[in-house]
Amino acid sequence: DKLATYLMLKLYDNDDREKASSVPNWKSGKNLLNAHRDSIKRIQHMDSFSRYISISKEGTVCIYNDEMQLYKTFKAATESCKMRDLWITDFVLMTNVNKVAIAYTSKELIIYDMTSKLELSLAYRIVGIDATPYCLDYWSDSENPNDAILSWGDVKGNVHAILFNSAIIALFERPPQQTNNAAYTRVQLEDIANGNYKNASYLTYHAHTEWTRQVKYVDHLECFISCSTNTKTALVFGWMDKSGLTVRVNYSVRIRQLREARNVVEISQGLNSFDYSRNFNLIATAGVNYQVSLWNPFVLSKPNGVIKI
Repeated sequence: DKLATYLMLKLYDNDDREKASSVPNWKSGKNLLNAHRDSIKRIQHMDSFSRYISISKEGTVCIYNDEMQLYKTFKAATESCKMRDLWITDFVLMTNVNKVAIAYTSKELIIYDMTSKLELSLAYRIVGIDATPYCLDYWSDSENPNDAILSWGDVKGNVHAILFNSAIIALFERPPQQTNNAAYTRVQLEDIANGNYKNASYLTYHAHTEWTRQVKYVDHLECFISCSTNTKTALVFGWMDKSGLTVRVNYSVRIRQLREARNVVEISQGLNSFDYSRNFNLIATAGVNYQVSLWNPFVLSKPNGVIKI
């Protein structure tokens, strides 16, 4: 009897250990202070400050520590509209230059410096945008941080991108008509398109027949990927070509040109979002039809796998 009891206890102990290692041991939930009064557009981690940042539709900016405890909160206002009319559609961190880009329904992109005190200081206002920007993305070259791309999709189904070649030095050089005492630099999108800035160039193309829900530049594929909730243009690839080098004093940046041909994937009811894994070279799409699909970016005739929710 003693031997049988010992063996049973031993087996129970082994079983408990196996369950503890295989079943997730979730920690209890935390109650977090929330200063947002409307939908949160995005939450991102600021690696250089070891903080999280979130911004909501009505313009409230919240900074949290790594334990998600509220550190400070303030408003991201714009002079083009009153606070009661303020509507932020998205924001993105520009990590290599410690800046934050915010998109407003007032048809402008505002780029702020993130100061050492974790406050936003207005640096650039990009105006003259034809349609309201809805989603943002930012990419920078890990080997050459001067090479960076700020892209956005708008409510007319277009994809836009500003390609920077001196991001660390200055995103845009200050025009001669603006005094050095100006609090920020006002940038007309048309001036970028016309080549009036040496530090930046602009490209755009029409991708969707409905709002561009998400856009992402994937350097590994050298293309822009965007999605919409339209069946015919659910997922669109805008491919790029590297056509040379822009040479500066002590560095060089690739010159990129947009190909005319694009790949379009039809998905029933369209997509809400997607993500790309470089390790697996797969694109995961979240469909309006409650399906998660995995795609090979070079074989778009059918997905590699489908998860029905």
